Amino acid sequence: MAFLSAGMVFVAYEVYCAWAYRVVRSIPFTRELYDLYCHLVANSGCSGLPSTWISFKAYPILFFASLAVAIAVIVVLGILLSFLFRSWQNQRRNLDRRDSRPPMDSAIRESIDR
Repeated sequence: MAFLSAGMVFVAYEVYCAWAYRVVRSIPFTRELYDLYCHLVANSGCSGLPSTWISFKAYPILFFASLAVAIAVIVVLGILLSFLFRSWQNQRRNLDRRDSRPPMDSAIRESIDR
């Protein structure tokens, strides 16, 4: 749960950088996707892709693609985190309910004695 929370904070920071500074980090396989895009659509020759940060002014399509991936990761991590938290709550509730009940064998003995 802590790993998912840390991942969500990291990706949320990426979205903040996209909003505040108009740059995002390049996602894995971005270079290959950009080369494919240049080959299929923009045959006019594309300039080289930056190694770490993608700016909106230089690469608007890659910027929005990376931003879409970051937002999708936030949504998936949020769903997983809420699912894990909900199952943890259900497990605690079931354990608390089990602890508050008397043991089964003493309940049977009490009913036999009456």
